[in-house]
Amino acid sequence: MSSNFDFLQGNEDSMGYFHAADFLEQEFAMGNYASELTSARKIAENVVKFVLDQNYMDNDATFAQNLKTVKYHHLLDQQLVDLLYAIKQPGNEASHTLEQYNKHDGVAALQQVIQLMYWFAKTYCGYEGEVQPFVEPVQRSLYTTSERHMIYSLSGDNSDGNWPRYTGLEKVGETTASQDLEKDWSPNSDYLQSEAHHRINQYMKTAGVPYHLDWVELAHRKVSDTWFDDHDVHRVLLKSGFKRDAAFE
Repeated sequence: MSSNFDFLQGNEDSMGYFHAADFLEQEFAMGNYASELTSARKIAENVVKFVLDQNYMDNDATFAQNLKTVKYHHLLDQQLVDLLYAIKQPGNEASHTLEQYNKHDGVAALQQVIQLMYWFAKTYCGYEGEVQPFVEPVQRSLYTTSERHMIYSLSGDNSDGNWPRYTGLEKVGETTASQDLEKDWSPNSDYLQSEAHHRINQYMKTAGVPYHLDWVELAHRKVSDTWFDDHDVHRVLLKSGFKRDAAFE
């Protein structure tokens, strides 16, 4: 069965949301409605962080504080702000109470996240497709291929002199690699390079810009055993004095 969030695939900025939303659907399918509401809140929180990041504003505060900042600076229209609050409140309650939630609650949360993700895809990822009818998720086999997140850095290849605008620029992005424990997962290994090229070519097949893949490694913090994404890297680079090129926003 396809996912209600398949439209998020094929763009590097939305792939992380696809994985989170796909997991959200499986929580619904298994009847874990309280966990689903909490996961929906997490997706909404990360969207707010993304919006602040795109507007060069600090996003290290709590979800509530970040949402107030978005509202105060009119970064989103009131309808979207209301939607984010509608996702946030049940997620908060599900995280801190023993209240039982039902299928009706689960469907409502799913449909709210779908609405939010369509807005995100159209606003930031160039999605131009139609909104598809809602399909109630069904439980899939637990034995599916898992994936690991990777962070990559690439630069435009101007060796033929046709792409001078990309000289001196570096793009940091995120993608995934199929899980294979027998492969070499060390930083910038041939396996990670191959996986990254394969995924990046899927995203960039219509762009036509030649590139060099300068570095790729797992987006994993060994000390805390947690994963990070490209937006975390962007924030570190900005705080370190690196600048964005507005023409490529």
